[in-house]
Amino acid sequence: MALSVLHNTGAAVANRLLVENDARLTRSIAQLSAGTRVLGARDDAAAMAIGSRLNAEIASLQQAALNAGQASTMLQIADGAAASIDMILVRMKTLAVQAASEQISDVERAMLDTEFNALVKEIDRISKVTKFNGRSLLQGDTEKGIIYTIRSLPTKGTIELDGKALGLGDTFTQADIDARRIVFLDDGKSTGTDRLIVTATDINGNALGAVVGELDRTTFETAEYAASSALDNIRASAAYARGATGKGIKVAVIDSGVDRTHTDLDDNLNTVQSVDIVDGMVGAAVNLGAVTFGAEKLGNVGFGHGLANGQPFFGTFGDFSFMDKSQAQDLSFTGTADNATVRLTTDDGTIFEATGVNLSAGVDVATVILVGQGGNGAGKAVALEIDASGVTGTGAAAGGPVDVKAIFDRTTNPTTGLGDDLAGTSNSGHGTHVAGIIAAEKNDTGVHGVAYEAEVVSIRVTRADSDPLGPINQNDLADAIDYAVSTGVRIINLSLGASTTQIDQDLADAIGRAVNAGVVVVASAGNSSLQSPGSPANFAVKPEAKGMLISVVATDDDNALASFSNRAGFVADFTVAAPGVGILSTKAGGDFELKDGTSMAAPMVSGALALVMDKFSDLSGQEAVNLLFSTATDLGEAGIDDVFGRGLIDLDRATLPQLALTINLDSTTFIADAINVAPGQAALVDASLLDLSQAYTGKLSIAAQNLAYRIGSGIVASDEIAVTIEAISAGTLGLAGTRIATI
Repeated sequence: MALSVLHNTGAAVANRLLVENDARLTRSIAQLSAGTRVLGARDDAAAMAIGSRLNAEIASLQQAALNAGQASTMLQIADGAAASIDMILVRMKTLAVQAASEQISDVERAMLDTEFNALVKEIDRISKVTKFNGRSLLQGDTEKGIIYTIRSLPTKGTIELDGKALGLGDTFTQADIDARRIVFLDDGKSTGTDRLIVTATDINGNALGAVVGELDRTTFETAEYAASSALDNIRASAAYARGATGKGIKVAVIDSGVDRTHTDLDDNLNTVQSVDIVDGMVGAAVNLGAVTFGAEKLGNVGFGHGLANGQPFFGTFGDFSFMDKSQAQDLSFTGTADNATVRLTTDDGTIFEATGVNLSAGVDVATVILVGQGGNGAGKAVALEIDASGVTGTGAAAGGPVDVKAIFDRTTNPTTGLGDDLAGTSNSGHGTHVAGIIAAEKNDTGVHGVAYEAEVVSIRVTRADSDPLGPINQNDLADAIDYAVSTGVRIINLSLGASTTQIDQDLADAIGRAVNAGVVVVASAGNSSLQSPGSPANFAVKPEAKGMLISVVATDDDNALASFSNRAGFVADFTVAAPGVGILSTKAGGDFELKDGTSMAAPMVSGALALVMDKFSDLSGQEAVNLLFSTATDLGEAGIDDVFGRGLIDLDRATLPQLALTINLDSTTFIADAINVAPGQAALVDASLLDLSQAYTGKLSIAAQNLAYRIGSGIVASDEIAVTIEAISAGTLGLAGTRIATI
């Protein structure tokens, strides 16, 4: 039987033709549905390209039509606001004409003036609120041009922007000045002159161009600079490039003493004025002799143990034994050394008193006071708090031993010495390390300080015993501050403190005297990881500190808060941050060492202040603090926060050129290149007074405010309409400060 291949050729051909016809039919239907002949490049590549371009053009023209409509709406809003202001101006002119006529009284004229000034404010209100899509239409271009930042506030008035007082660190623009919106309002309380200090930058806070006279900062970034921990974090090389070294600025380091032989410090340490101020005179004693207290007899009392405040004292009052601690009692000496009154008050209120006591017996009362406090208070009252539960005798409770704590009237009487570190004592290099951070010399060896040509006065307040960094007597600290001020220092560094929130009145008074003398006090916030600084840093919030006590928190190399550092807390307004982790500085004995602590952060700030004061020699202490505060780099939450306070000190921003405007408060005298204002009145800040050419080369040009509306899709001039909307405010209209009450 024969075999054959089974097939159906006709069916296969028919199926292929059916598929082809179906594809053609589908494409025809798609073309009919889309209404276009070209669905893809395969239909007609050239036609596809032309069509795509036409579609883009159509979409662009549709958007341009929307732009034109929206621009028209925006201009209508601006025109409506301008029309409202025009109506106000008509009313103001009517009021001015009425006020100028003599048929009305001064009382009525004052009423007209009230309405007139309300209308002035209404013009500024309309200017401020007239916006389209969030953009101000009548206030001028506040997004372009020079930005002025206030670095020191006037003391005899306020700087106002559209009637709102500006604060430290606030900004205004060149457009604001051009629009006559910046006004100085005198407080009317004083005469003479005042001044406003600002720095000028571009809109991003950068220098406008090359600073006149600035050197290449990289030439200062030497190996010694790199070894000097954290100088890059605070951008110190910018200050050096602008000529700041700290030369001529004297800084007091009140601490554990400074190694005066260290080769990185010896040339910058003032060995003549450096002193020791420490409690106690080892071996001193006074014999009060036989003194009768009523029925009791006062025996020999020995003051001979080199006591610091709070240290135990051993001696006898006849039958009265003072050896340890219990309830407080008072013992006082008044009068003179050879004619004293001695009074003892016991816990039940009984008073034993002796008069006409001769305390001289070879040692005068000054020695008695020096034993306890380090002053020279001959003839002054001396109070002793005595825990006396162990006192026996009339009017006293029987019992155990008592502790005597000395609280003496204090006067400054530094002992002889050079403020040296104490050889062979533990931790005695603290002050040496602190001094090196401030002013170690730039000599290509080891490290150099922030202000490497500043002058250090070392004042030692720690005791000469086995714990040189133990409790520091607050009255000694007060003595040290008073002494520092007497030497002419500009800055006092206190890398010390306690976790308490209180300080003794003597110390508070000494800080007050220092700031009144124009001295800035820099204090470490503390190393207890607390929510707020300890004392004396927290005294910064007190009115007596006058904003010239700076609390310093510590940051690490990544500008995060150091784990040990206290936070800014309730002292945030007066707190800055500075590096305080892994800081390499001078070590007692001639070497270098790393230390951590807010004790290291505080001298960073003291050194920065010395650079600022050197760069701008006419700044007051308060103005230098303001400059450091307002130029700090914000860390943490935006603005002043309870962790970093004002932020990390920034010497690049702090040493940018400053523009200082003199403000003359005199109704009869005119001072050229100054803001002249009558007492109690207002005056415009004139742009011509801010001469940037003296500070910068290649400064930023001021851009005019032009609004461009795209009404076409091309790049030819006809595709865009440019419109200029002039700023309209009381200032630009010449009405700021205008009064009609005295027409």
